This record gives sequence, C-alpha cells and structure tokens, in this order.
Amino acid sequence: VPGFLDGFGMAVAVERESNEALGTVALGAPGRSVGGTPGGSVLVFRQQTIEGPWLFHQEVQHPDAAPADRFGGALSLSAGRLLVGADGRAVDLAPNAGAAYVYRHEFNLLIGDFSWQLKQSLTEPREAGGNATFGTSVAIGPRAAAIGAPTSDAAGLVNAGRVAIYLCDHISGDGVDGLPPNGCGRP
Repeated sequence: VPGFLDGFGMAVAVERESNEALGTVALGAPGRSVGGTPGGSVLVFRQQTIEGPWLFHQEVQHPDAAPADRFGGALSLSAGRLLVGADGRAVDLAPNAGAAYVYRHEFNLLIGDFSWQLKQSLTEPREAGGNATFGTSVAIGPRAAAIGAPTSDAAGLVNAGRVAIYLCDHISGDGVDGLPPNGCGRP
C-alpha cells in the first residue's frame, strides 16, 4: 500500500514478451521508507494467469538504504532482469553520486518460490566527486544496460552528462568474458 511521500509510480516498467506469456510490472516508490529510512523501494506485480489480474508479488527493497537515495526513481525490465536507479545515493562520501542495481528473477530456495535477487551494484565509473546523479535514467535489454548520469562532468564540462553502457551476461551459468554470473560489466 502506498504511503505518505512514497512517490509511488514515479517510475514504471513492464515486461510481457507475448500474449501467451505472463506479465510483470514494476512500480518505483523512491521516497518509501525501508526500515525507517526513506531510501526507496520497488513494488513488483505479476500475473498468475495469462488473462488474470496483476497481483502483488514482491517489494524489492534497497539493499543498504540511506535517506534520499531515491532507489526506484528509474526502472527497466528485460529478460527476467530488473535494473533500478538510485540517483541520490552517496558513494564514497560523495553526495548524489548515484548507483544502479541489477536484480534477477530466479528461484529462491529459502522461500521455495521465485523472487527478485540482487546480483550487482553499479556506480558511476569515471566521476571523481559527487552530484553525477548516476541512475537518473536506466535501460536494460537481454545483452546490455545503459545508465544515465545527467549531471556528471564529462570532457572537462561541468554537468555535461554521460551515459555508461554495460554488457550483460544473459547466461545463468558461470558468467561470460569475466563478468559475474547474471551481472553486467563495462565493455
């Protein structure tokens, strides 16, 4: 249930590969409190049958919430992966440096069902200071991910912005070309 200042629906992502496939929708709530800290979360809904309603499946919570992280402010779904932006995340004491998180929908032995499992955390690869807002925009496909940092300093220009591209391992085995299993890495 959405709460006061959650920002429920700030970002929306949907995946349904065909009319014969079950769908998934992810709704960002970047102001939602996690353990009392307003760091954000993502509410995921799934269909149980092809023509059925969208039912609550899981709340994907920030793995290490801090105030104003804005986890869930940007979302993308593809091939059983969920990419979540947290453009307000402080990194190495740099405010608003931003981060993005790669989740994979897979079987969880602890609960005996499928759930979204954190596979990787990504941060701005080149920003020396803060305020890059990495994760303001995100996109993921079967083989690549793109993460926007619109206030990143690039080519000597303040707040020029940049987009980081990552290659993603679509194989759920031991990884490809040195990437972590089900993870994404810089080309």
